[in-house]
Amino acid sequence: MLQIRRGFTIASSYGIVNALFLLLVVLVMASQAQLVASTDSFMDGACKTITRGGGSVISVKFCIDALGSDGRSLNASCYSDLTIVAIDLLTSNATSTKAKIDSILKDDGGGGLKPSDATMACLQSCQAA
Repeated sequence: MLQIRRGFTIASSYGIVNALFLLLVVLVMASQAQLVASTDSFMDGACKTITRGGGSVISVKFCIDALGSDGRSLNASCYSDLTIVAIDLLTSNATSTKAKIDSILKDDGGGGLKPSDATMACLQSCQAA
């Protein structure tokens, strides 16, 4: 894993963005189906439903933690409510990641850490996307 700055790694950032994107896609697909959750809360049932296939990047715990970080998900009564929360989380995370990349590129690494030319090229590629 490539350590750029205190606690920030490219791999972990992309992993979170990818997991949130996958969560969004699965929630959108699940909203088309007529699924009934027989668990304590709708969010728990939804998270168990979207991770049921196995081999998923998203675990039930990650799903509940991610969606639970936004208070709106606690009152969700349908998949579209959770989809909106997932979209907002994805947007926020992508925006935050972009800001970190911009800051690293602007400051030439900042904090006394100068990224290698290869790292700078990767970050510039991410910035352009």
